[in-house]
Amino acid sequence: MTVSLIVSSCVPFGGSVGNSPVPVPNPTTVPTPTPIPTVTPIAKGWNSITSAPSVNGRANNVGFTSDQVGNLYLSYQGSESFAIYRYVFSQESLGWQQVASTQNMSLSSYNSSIAVSAISTINLTYLYSATPQVSGTVKFLTALPDKIDFANSAIPIQLQRYVYNGSVSPAPACPASIEYQAKASEATMTLDTSAKQIIALTDELIYESSVVNAESGTCNAAAYRGDGELSIFFAANATWYNKLSDGGATQIKIMGTPTAVGNKLPFYVAYKDAVNSGGVSVQKISYNSTSGVYDFAYVGAKGFNGDNANYISLAIDTNGVPYVAYESSNQLLAVQKFDGANWVAVGNSNITTGITTWVSLSMDIKTNTPYVAYQEGAYIKVKKFDGTNWIAVGGNIPNIQSNYGSYTNLIMRQESIDYWQPSLAFQGSLPGESTSSLSTLYYTP
Repeated sequence: MTVSLIVSSCVPFGGSVGNSPVPVPNPTTVPTPTPIPTVTPIAKGWNSITSAPSVNGRANNVGFTSDQVGNLYLSYQGSESFAIYRYVFSQESLGWQQVASTQNMSLSSYNSSIAVSAISTINLTYLYSATPQVSGTVKFLTALPDKIDFANSAIPIQLQRYVYNGSVSPAPACPASIEYQAKASEATMTLDTSAKQIIALTDELIYESSVVNAESGTCNAAAYRGDGELSIFFAANATWYNKLSDGGATQIKIMGTPTAVGNKLPFYVAYKDAVNSGGVSVQKISYNSTSGVYDFAYVGAKGFNGDNANYISLAIDTNGVPYVAYESSNQLLAVQKFDGANWVAVGNSNITTGITTWVSLSMDIKTNTPYVAYQEGAYIKVKKFDGTNWIAVGGNIPNIQSNYGSYTNLIMRQESIDYWQPSLAFQGSLPGESTSSLSTLYYTP
């Protein structure tokens, strides 16, 4: 019987197999390590977002928002063109991308308004005008992120409503209502519970009375004048609610009660109330399921601050509590909330000591902590309310002294499931200059 053996050929260092020498490693040779990629840590404080969108002319009417996964969106007017950009943090090559072709925008606009729904549709409201004019045509657009086509923008309309006066019963049908483009000196929006737009505007629409003869009677349409009062358009069912204010309404802001996946009722609209001392008035918008219409009710007193207010901003916490921030008559910052019975100050009254402009209020919906950004002197400053005091969020952000076109926008970007990150956009330039910068930043604690 033959037995086969498998013999190991391991040989100690320095030994030999037959006449073949085994090389001895050089003890002085050091293996070359694999390079470790250098990771630059994100600096604490306010970080600038690079590759800011190019600006043709002054960057006016800045709108700013984020989507459910933390991407940022900018809308702004440069010269006479209106542009939209998106910043995707997860991309390997970071930078702002233009996501729609430019469109004409009224030179008399006050702002642009942009929102992204839970299903990532981009929603816009702005004033269109081919030429400069006192008021523009309100345009709104809803589109998927990569299929925005301004050529198909929808135009909300105001109708002449005919009323039949005659003796024939049943009354013959009146002719179809005449369509008029909605005219406004400013317009802003939020999204309703189904992610459709609710547009609030300073109504500048005018049309004359009309009479059309019908069988044994007439169809009458009364004249209409918006008179600069508050009107609200619900895009979901193309429904108008007109002349909601006692007089002129400007600096309009509209918001819903926020959730992690969109807005819910109630909605609120805040504005500068011309006939109530130029103060802040706020109305609550709720849905009446019995009548099938929306109800409007003042929240507290009309013009509740009792004096002239400017740079009005609005935020709602997840409990449906409205907060407003504004430049008060002494040109300092004031923040108030409605406690169920009255408007009360949030924190102390000396949040600022210098002239305050371009106020923007936002809410961290994870903790219901209000944040406010504003321009004071040559700086943009951000503070949050800790339950007792307003405390600084990072350092002062340099801007231009007394910049009249700052368009400060503060939002809370959802950086993770547990952290809502303050993010900021604003314009910077000296008054009278033909061009300006557009700055975007985010805060790292």
